Amino acid sequence: MDEDGHYLLLEMPSGGVPTFARQLVFELLQHGVTPVIVHPERNAAILDDPSILEAFLEGAV
Repeated sequence: MDEDGHYLLLEMPSGGVPTFARQLVFELLQHGVTPVIVHPERNAAILDDPSILEAFLEGAV
């Protein structure tokens, strides 16, 4: 998290995207924290279907 608490680095496990990830992102945003998804290229599910990230990018949580 940055010094002011506005951004949080969020790394998904390498095997997939947890079912709670979208809810977590939603809750972080509600508290004024912007999650930054780091290293999506290390996630097997995102590599197979990059559109998984669209829901996070569009705020469709």
